[in-house]
Amino acid sequence: MKRGESGICALIAVDKPYGLSSHDVDNRIRRIYGEKRVGHAGTLDPAATGLLLVGIGPATRLVPYLTGHSKSYVARITFGMATDTDDATGTPCATGAVPPEISDPAFAARFIESLQGEHEQMPPAFSAIKKDGKKAYDIARDGGVPDLDARHISILDARLIAVDCDDEGTVSWEAEFFVSKGTYIRAIARDIGTSLGTCAHLSALRRTSIGNVGLSLAYAIEEFEADDIEAQCINPVTALGFPVVEIERDDILSLVQGKHISVHRPLEDGLVCVVCEDRLLSIHEADKGVLRAKTVIPGGVLGARK
Repeated sequence: MKRGESGICALIAVDKPYGLSSHDVDNRIRRIYGEKRVGHAGTLDPAATGLLLVGIGPATRLVPYLTGHSKSYVARITFGMATDTDDATGTPCATGAVPPEISDPAFAARFIESLQGEHEQMPPAFSAIKKDGKKAYDIARDGGVPDLDARHISILDARLIAVDCDDEGTVSWEAEFFVSKGTYIRAIARDIGTSLGTCAHLSALRRTSIGNVGLSLAYAIEEFEADDIEAQCINPVTALGFPVVEIERDDILSLVQGKHISVHRPLEDGLVCVVCEDRLLSIHEADKGVLRAKTVIPGGVLGARK
């Protein structure tokens, strides 16, 4: 093997702690496994915690297929103050009186549930979205105002968990959101404040699922061990969520050579996972019963039968 290659090809689920960036997590995983090819799907801000999917070795090639999944979060929304980043890491930029109904759990529950549906969302100024080749947060840090376009997003489900009021009278809502790709929970918090005639910011955030993978499958960074990857990796087929086509060992060479594979059963057109025994070998596209290679990983990704 080349220097910086561990021979590992797997997906893992990390419970990211507060204060680390997603790239910090990648670097920690590189050191644990001695593998330079490490990448994550779906960035979490340093102030957020929770589920981060990380590919190791050739499994990093699966990352583009994982970023489009819907995600769920538990968010804490604090009223009475807005920040320039829309979360607790930013500089306060506005304050506002908090209407009394915001402290009413019944009102809060109805309002949160009413958010379900399709929305046009303006991303935060401090975001990684590029405008004219420059990231929005770089423009904002230089004192500019990035000219961002609204994005179409879906809030698939939303529910109130609790209404809290601290000793200083600050009101916060804790809520769970199930949202489409590209949704900024910070922006939801900001827009809730505006809609209710005050201001608000996201004071805490924890991601609890990505597609079919929940936080229960995640490990803390300190728990990962180089010799225990088979026990700690997650099923890549579950993570991807595509239909499965199983092949025999005799078909592997044809697959690796990029030849078309015929499927002798009904199969809807679209992406599928091609599996042999306990490994995911490729992502193919089904087209009228014929599979055409999109991404082939000759050695296979661990854990396909977990």
